[in-house]
Amino acid sequence: QQEQTATDQQEQTATNQQEQTTTDQQEQTATDQQEQATADQQEQTATDQQEQTATDQQEQTATDQQEQTATDQQEQTATDQQEQTATNQQEQATIDQQEPATDQQEHGTTDQQEQ
Repeated sequence: QQEQTATDQQEQTATNQQEQTTTDQQEQTATDQQEQATADQQEQTATDQQEQTATDQQEQTATDQQEQTATDQQEQTATDQQEQTATNQQEQATIDQQEPATDQQEHGTTDQQEQ
């Protein structure tokens, strides 16, 4: 009976150790998987944020460039119009000044012919 009892105890101890080892392994595996999943999520979130930030910056830069180009074109058009108007006014003033002299020349010629 003593021998049988000792054998039974040894077998039970071995079984308990195996079960405990299996349980420990399962728990460790579950913990490892959770930690890996968390790490993966953190990395993915960081990557997503970087990509979104880069996309946002590209879109903002493109928008800024479009707005700046439109503003530049408006300013240039306004400047061109002002310059053209000033040139036109100068040319017209010159023509207006020349017209009385032309009238005098034409009228003077007529007077001479009449005499």
